[in-house]
Amino acid sequence: MGRTVPALRQKPGEEVWYVRYQCQFRRHSRWISADTSNHKAAAKTLAEFIELFEAGRVDRDFSFIRLKRERLEQEAREYQERLAIQTKHLIEQVLPEFEKVHRSGGIRRRGDRKETKQVSTQGVMGQLRRVLEGLTRIDEITAEHVVQWGEAFVEGGRRSKTTRRHHETSVKSFTAWLDRTGRLPSDPLRGFRRTHVPKNQEIRTRHAFTKEELVKIFNAALQGPLRQKWTGVQRELLYRLCMETGFRAAEAGAIRKRDFAEDLTTVHLAPWFAKSGKEADQPIPEWLRPKLSLFLEPLKPEDFLWPGGWKEQDDGTWEKRGWINYKGAGRVLKADAADAGIVIGQKAKAKNGGRVLDFHSLRHNFGISLRGLPKEMQMRLLRTESDEVWRRYAHPDDIQDLTERIAAVDSRVRIV
Repeated sequence: MGRTVPALRQKPGEEVWYVRYQCQFRRHSRWISADTSNHKAAAKTLAEFIELFEAGRVDRDFSFIRLKRERLEQEAREYQERLAIQTKHLIEQVLPEFEKVHRSGGIRRRGDRKETKQVSTQGVMGQLRRVLEGLTRIDEITAEHVVQWGEAFVEGGRRSKTTRRHHETSVKSFTAWLDRTGRLPSDPLRGFRRTHVPKNQEIRTRHAFTKEELVKIFNAALQGPLRQKWTGVQRELLYRLCMETGFRAAEAGAIRKRDFAEDLTTVHLAPWFAKSGKEADQPIPEWLRPKLSLFLEPLKPEDFLWPGGWKEQDDGTWEKRGWINYKGAGRVLKADAADAGIVIGQKAKAKNGGRVLDFHSLRHNFGISLRGLPKEMQMRLLRTESDEVWRRYAHPDDIQDLTERIAAVDSRVRIV
């Protein structure tokens, strides 16, 4: 049976073009709308139909609309598959998965068959993002990139080799995980050697403030202008809370009114804000509670004592932002110290008698004030199981300020 060649036609009184052909099964002509009044666009539809017609795809149940829909669905699936392959190698797509595994303690150290203890995932992820800045895909990570980044990182002496080594450790654990999970064919940093730091080399070792220095800084803060949109009362309370609890600046920035016990004897730190990744309940000295009570009274339970730092994401996780991200607490302390006639920072080491003073020094003041308590209790309050960390903050071998430390312990009332 002969077949007429499909052609474009217009029905009387209509502007829309139709593909008209003789159906050999139904033995009459059929009209398929091209859904356009533009002849050039309709011609493309006709060419597509003729290709199917000559290939014998036009049967009794043929539906051009259904075929086009199936073709579009197939193209959409192929596009999603290609997109999945591409995004599989995007750093920003892979990092959240690595963070989830790291937070659960599933990242193994070299030579360690047991799962590592939960460490600061927040810190590791921050280090990774700094090292990988400027890269888009995981296959762009190379030893050359890490070396160039590291040299720029410590240039000018603003960052130590120890800090650089910590960053290199984080990125090596990341690439090893990429290799282990099949996201990369091999670990690009397998033979990469981290920056050598001589054993027992003191780098960025902080020291505690003296009592006189603290008094001057507290008074300067109370009398000073707004800094970081904080009043002098806010800044002085931040310094005192860190000195009396051992909180780091980022940890203090996570404290909200609801985190305090009703009688203000303790303050709770959630694990996702802690550097160690472990929750903590720190005691508050009796003398500080009245000052805290007045400060907390106008606040709502969800209000941060020092807002503008942590930001909650859509998935419920928290990310460092604002003053925490650019170390604003250290900047305001430096300004208040300058008003008090005290220069702090690494460059002022010689001027301060060989002492390095900065915001983290307040944690050293906390460690020193624990002198006289059993060592196990000191480590518990410092939130560490490491003897090395305890020595760093408690300064047990420093006998020059023994009298001051004993006096500090005698004057404290701790709820343990």
